[in-house]
Amino acid sequence: VGPKRSAKEAADAVKRLLGDSGFSDRLDKAKDHAANAEIAMRAGDFVSAANDFRMALALEARNPTYRARYEEAAVRAREQLAEGYFKQGRFEESMGDAVAAVQHYCLAAEQSASNADYAYQAARLLLYLKKDLHRAREMALRAIKNRPGDARSHELLGLIYMDAGLGQSARREMETAHGLDPGNDGIKEHLRVARKMA
Repeated sequence: VGPKRSAKEAADAVKRLLGDSGFSDRLDKAKDHAANAEIAMRAGDFVSAANDFRMALALEARNPTYRARYEEAAVRAREQLAEGYFKQGRFEESMGDAVAAVQHYCLAAEQSASNADYAYQAARLLLYLKKDLHRAREMALRAIKNRPGDARSHELLGLIYMDAGLGQSARREMETAHGLDPGNDGIKEHLRVARKMA
């Protein structure tokens, strides 16, 4: 009985050792990914940093430092992606490709939901292309939410309502825009048209 028990104990010890070794390997790999992520953060490559921190978390999910750094990197990565999409949209619009431009403006707005300008430009081109008035309205509302008191955004929303045949809503937005920028002749004219529709 004694020798058998000793053999079992030895086998258990080997299993524990192997298990500990595997865990240690995971921790080492997590540290490597975290180190690479920190290098990427310092270089301003937030997309790569977020990916490496995500890998570190996959290996060591309970590490609070990795979690916090991943969340920071992910936010900055989204902002970085949004900026890239927006610049691409600007370029495409300057080259006369409104269809490609609006796609990139929408991608920018989706990546950075708090950026009023991304949402405004997406709504503006969606209206111009008459591509998706429902989405154009959503983007215009987001622009208003993120930049309160902006006459341009209210005017744009009013134009979207006008295009959709919603006269009362159009008049409301044009009146708001006019109140914010009473000297704007373009808004005055749009308000005149909206009042006729209402």
